[in-house]
Amino acid sequence: MRKYLLTALSLIMLAATGANAQLTEPPLRKASLGVGAQKARGGLEIVLVVEGSNAERMGIKVSDLLTSLNGVDMREVEDLIETAGTLRTGDNATVTFIRQGKETEETAQLTAKRVETFEHGTTQLHGVKYNGGTLGASLVTPNHAEKPGVVFYIQGLACASMETYGAGDPNGGFFEDLLAAGHAVWRVEKPGMGDSAGTPGCSDVTYPEEVEAFRAGYRALRQMKGIDKDRIVLFGHSQGGLIAPELAAEFDPYGTVVFGTLFSSWAEYRFDLARYQPVMLGNRTAKSSFAHAERMKEAIFEIFRGTPASEDSRKALCRSYGCTDDGLVWGRNPAFWRTLETADFIGHWARVDTPVLSLAGESDVAIISDRDQRLIPLMTAAPDKATFQVAKGINHFMAQVGSPEEVYAMRKAGTHRPVQFRYRSPDPDFGPTVGAYTVDWIKNLDG
Repeated sequence: MRKYLLTALSLIMLAATGANAQLTEPPLRKASLGVGAQKARGGLEIVLVVEGSNAERMGIKVSDLLTSLNGVDMREVEDLIETAGTLRTGDNATVTFIRQGKETEETAQLTAKRVETFEHGTTQLHGVKYNGGTLGASLVTPNHAEKPGVVFYIQGLACASMETYGAGDPNGGFFEDLLAAGHAVWRVEKPGMGDSAGTPGCSDVTYPEEVEAFRAGYRALRQMKGIDKDRIVLFGHSQGGLIAPELAAEFDPYGTVVFGTLFSSWAEYRFDLARYQPVMLGNRTAKSSFAHAERMKEAIFEIFRGTPASEDSRKALCRSYGCTDDGLVWGRNPAFWRTLETADFIGHWARVDTPVLSLAGESDVAIISDRDQRLIPLMTAAPDKATFQVAKGINHFMAQVGSPEEVYAMRKAGTHRPVQFRYRSPDPDFGPTVGAYTVDWIKNLDG
């Protein structure tokens, strides 16, 4: 009898172990257009074309105006992300773009995305089990390092792949800094993004469901071989800085770094952003910007808190930020924004008793103020282990752009675009990169 009980117990334990296994084989690679774009009049302006990409083969160049992909009008960046997310290797894709007033249409059979390459590391693709499907994931291990510590990078708000665009991508420069210092880099896609398969779409999930994707990613990382599982550092960028403390409170990592983030009400933050950012960017006068924000205020609070708004307020918001027919604003659904608004960010920080670095970009006009980041160290369970630093001359995208005054002057002169995504300034005296700040802080942890 005892033998049978032990056998049954063993089977139960094996079943439980299998159920908790998050790490799995990587999903099949998708195709990719291979561009970076921003909203412009009449379409999307191409700001980056990945070398060797399908876009390059189709003749697309930086500064072209992309107007259509597979018959879908490109009005918002989300249109590109959603349509490109359906592309598969071997599919035919048709793009329409305008260059110097001339419209061009090109069709090509798509090739698979290339696996990222790094000077100081090697990329391994993985999968993470999530909600009946598989999230794409990657571990980049540093050259010539045995059993390295790992930085788990948690990306920001956008429904976009976490893969880098190459040398011109600030994230790529940040990862190279970490790899050169001997740290591995772990990333997990948001639901529906990148190579993820069989999961809900990014724009369909709630905030807690998105957090669960990164929770699954942390568990998968703990199942990885060849890394130092006692030296996992969370790095939360922008909205990722809201997720990082929740995971830190649960998993007790070696340390946590947050950059360009906050913990305040998102309804109030978005209202402040509408008031102050146009002024900081030189796009509106203070009087004009504040008046426009007041017109949108009811609609902003309706999105986050469900309080009724007038039709005029909704129209003002949609004219400024774009609203889709299925209710998406800023690329997300109403349930996402309302669950984000009610999340207990302060409570998460209060349970973090491992080391913390709160790093704020001096020229970050996406966050408006570093007030929250200055307060984060005081809100943790161990303030003596927490530090606040200002990253001089760095913007929200981790790019070295100059002081706020210099950036404002460049924007007024129209010369800011070449530097707004520049990870490393050509000036050797500019100061540390975000990667350098992070590496130095981890060195101090190591003693």
